[in-house]
Amino acid sequence: MKKNVRIRHSCCVNLVLYLIGIILMPVGVVMTIMSGLGAGGYDAWNFALAGLLGQPVSSGIYISSVCVILLTAVIRRRIPRFTTFITSFLLGVFTDLWQRICLNSGISTLHPYLLFAGGMIIVAFCAAAYMEGDLPPGPTDDLVVAFHRKGLGLGNVKLVMDLICAAMAFCLGGEIGAGTVLLTFGLGPLIGGFHTYILKAVNKFENRGKTYENEDRENFCGGPDD
Repeated sequence: MKKNVRIRHSCCVNLVLYLIGIILMPVGVVMTIMSGLGAGGYDAWNFALAGLLGQPVSSGIYISSVCVILLTAVIRRRIPRFTTFITSFLLGVFTDLWQRICLNSGISTLHPYLLFAGGMIIVAFCAAAYMEGDLPPGPTDDLVVAFHRKGLGLGNVKLVMDLICAAMAFCLGGEIGAGTVLLTFGLGPLIGGFHTYILKAVNKFENRGKTYENEDRENFCGGPDD
């Protein structure tokens, strides 16, 4: 019985971390785009593609995601994992939502450096939370894993993907600049730092829950003198 309670508690924590990452990460992405200093390669590509088509940003995210899912299936030589689209769908919805909110709230009037720094920090924290959530990965994460299983390093695959997306975004007039370089090479260490912090916080929270559970059980069963 104790083991089952622990599993349900862990799933709850995972869901909270996943939702924090998925709901708030688009805020950081939108802020880096609005800064005009350059966005991450994949994000810049999605915004540029959507702009080219005259559609909401979510459309660019969905088109890119489907292409990545199909490419991953070819690499694996298996049926496409369309379950990974769940994450992309949610990211698309919240990106459109936060873009409207940021445009109407005056956030875009902040200093570009402040916008970029704030956006980068938010993206890093949310990415760390999303990773620790350990729920369905996004298409790009699945693609990185597929290449990794072919013997390629995770960091190298991610770097090449970011550079390719940045090049494509640049060709479409996307937000590529000095900030893109900073995000490409600096986001990883920042995510790692936040991930360590989140992991410690989650472990502390779960251990506290375990302590309360044991105390409740002892009170229910009675102490040695009862």
